[in-house]
Parts: sequence; structure tokens; C-alpha cells
Amino acid sequence: MVEASAQQYVVPFALKKVFNPEECDLLARTFKAYDRDKNGTIDAKEFRQICKDTGHGDITEAKLQELFARVDKNHDSKIDWEEYLDMMQTVFNKAKAEFGKIMQTAAGAGASVQGAVGHHTYLLEEKSVFSRTINKLFKDDEDLKDRLPIDPESDDLFHVMSDGIVLIKLLNKVEEGRVDWRTVNKGSSLNIYKVRENLQLAITACQGMIKLIGIGADSFLEKTPHLVLGVLSQVCRLISTKSIQLKEVPEIMRLAKEGEELADLNKLPPENILIRWMNFHLKNAGQNEISNLGKDIADSKACLHVLNQLDSQCSTAAVAEADDLKRAELMLIESTKIGVPDVIGFRDIVKGNPKVNTIFVAEIFNTRHGLQELTKEEYEAAGMLDDDIEGSKEERAFRFWINSLGIEGVFIDNLYEEVRDGIVLLKVIDKI
Repeated sequence: MVEASAQQYVVPFALKKVFNPEECDLLARTFKAYDRDKNGTIDAKEFRQICKDTGHGDITEAKLQELFARVDKNHDSKIDWEEYLDMMQTVFNKAKAEFGKIMQTAAGAGASVQGAVGHHTYLLEEKSVFSRTINKLFKDDEDLKDRLPIDPESDDLFHVMSDGIVLIKLLNKVEEGRVDWRTVNKGSSLNIYKVRENLQLAITACQGMIKLIGIGADSFLEKTPHLVLGVLSQVCRLISTKSIQLKEVPEIMRLAKEGEELADLNKLPPENILIRWMNFHLKNAGQNEISNLGKDIADSKACLHVLNQLDSQCSTAAVAEADDLKRAELMLIESTKIGVPDVIGFRDIVKGNPKVNTIFVAEIFNTRHGLQELTKEEYEAAGMLDDDIEGSKEERAFRFWINSLGIEGVFIDNLYEEVRDGIVLLKVIDKI
């Protein structure tokens, strides 16, 4: 028998979907406290006292015997740590299906959560796409092997995000070294204090980078779906569109309109570049242009034509399919032919959610943009050889600083454009 003092009271990740960090901490402390002979087990009498002291004293003797019979595999009238956790699932009367009091809407378009204050909804397609994106980014990450892959159809995403480790990993994908990995509490048996430290590290790193109105460590600890997804939507967007800029893909110059210069393209947000990019290929395919990445591509037809322009092996036959869901499914099959990763489900596309569809279109662009490479002369004419890297760093630093001030109605995406009229600068001066 392993001595209790030498044991590590690790709660398997599967059970972290049932017990929150505070409860995991409580369970470990109570087991150690009531294992008085320190042999790594507790008997029925000790377990009865635990139930009483943790507010479950109404458990009957018959119920206790029933529970013991179920988990006591070797029939020695004692239970070890894992058997204890199995037992406490029943005592706490929890079920994964009851998590967050989630109720699927009749239309199946979203889910609804009754919180302590008000009533909040969230979109299932966002949960699906962010889950798939995390799976893609960290499929070979040893630190996350106990929690990946995430089932995009389940609520696993909210459990995975609850200790801050995945969020920190995501932030370091946005900007290398955003959080010093040496300062992160690692492992699968973190107590509530170490979990809070991780979450605070992550929230601090988010400040200035994304909007965090009403979001803090407790949003992740309590696994509040709409708040967790609010953070993930911004972080996943930053990751998927990170390379959609001129200094990363000079060929974006091919998308310039008549009379536009390098500075004009640099002002465009990634979504606008992606719309121009799709329209560039749609025009070559003799198709109508799109004006957004939401409803305009929800029928998958534009994506099918763009894929065909990128590689002729991607067929446009599915355009004739009458059913939107079936057409979306066929389009995703075509996208795999050029290596587009699995970041979206066919049911997600047809919702026309621009946050979701932007991530998918960005993945197509990142896989193969199909823009003709610039000649040396064009490259030099564009002024890219002397790219001001230091200037880019300073712009980002000032932008993050202004965003971190928490000024109502102020969140800077492009420093140069958004301070031109002086209003933002006046608000900054007033704040400081």
C-alpha cells in the first residue's frame, strides 16, 4: 500500500468536468485529513464523517452501503483516492449534462445559460470552431495531452479553459513570450490558489490586446460560457489572421485598388483583406463579389469557387447541390484536398456567423493564397525591403497601453488612423 503522505492526490481531467477547482481542492484536503492511519484509504466510518462535515450528512446507511458496493472493487470495505472520487460524484449529485444549466433551444441554434444575474445565450457554432482551432494548434503539445482533443459537440471546451493553461498557450501563439512559461503553474493537480495565479497571469496578459469588459479569473473558474467564448473569439481571431498582413505576405499588394499605395493596404483590417482576396478569385471565376464573411458565404458557393481557383482538383460540382448543409459538407471535403485544417463543421458554416467564418476563410488563405509572387522590382517599389520593424513594435506598444487604460468606448485596432481626429488623444490625456 502506498503511504498517503507520498501520494499525489491528482484529480483526472475527466473528473474536472464534474468538480470545479475549489471542490477538487476540498476533496483532496478532506481525504488526507480523514485518512488518519495514512495508509492511502478510508473506511466506511471515515467516509460517513466526510459526508457529514461537507454538508451531505443526510446520506442514509443503505445508500452508503450501496455506494461502497459499487466502488469497492476488492471488497475490503475500504476505498482509495480514485474510488473516493468516483463515490463523491454521486454524493455531490452532479452530472456533466447539467453543467451550467444548459438548455438547447428548440431551433438548435444556440444554448442558454441562467446566471446569477440575468440570462445569457451563446452560439454553438462558436464553441465548435474555437474547440477545433485549439485542437489544431496544440494537437502535439505534451502539456495538454490529458485534455485534447476537445469534442466540439460537447461542453468540454469550458472545462479545458478553467485553469488558465490553455488560454496562456493561446496568448503565446498570438505573441511569442507574451506570458513567460516559466512563471506558469503546471501539472494536473493544481490547487485553487495556483489555478487563480494562472488565470490572473492570463487576464493580465490579455489587457490591451483584447476587450475584457466584465471578464476576470472567475469567468473561467465558474466556466461561464458566454464570457469564455467572448475571450476566445478575440484570441482565435488574432491567431488565425496573424499572417494576413503585407510584411508576412507581400503578395497582398495584388489586391490593391487603382490609386492605392502600401500605406492604404496597411490600414485595412484582416477581414477586409480577406474579402478583397475572395473577390479577387471570384472575379477570375466569373462570379459575383461578396461584401462580408458572414451571410454572403453561408451557402458555401463562394468558397467552392475560390477553392477551385486555388487548385483545379477542388471541384465546383457541389454548387448545384440544393441543400445548404449538404453543400457545406461537400465544400469542406474539397477544402481538405489542399490541406485546409479542420477548424469548422458544416453545420457551423451555414449559420452565417462572421466570427466563425472569418477563421475558416483565414485558414484557407493561410494554406494557399493563390496570389502571384511579386517580382523583385515590384517588391522594391512597394517599399517592403526597409520594413520598419521597430516602428511596428512601438505602434503595438502604444496601442496596447491605450487599450489597457480602460477608457469607456476606446479600443484601438489601428493607432495611426484612430488618433487622427484627436478625440482619442484627448480622452487619454483626461484619463492620465
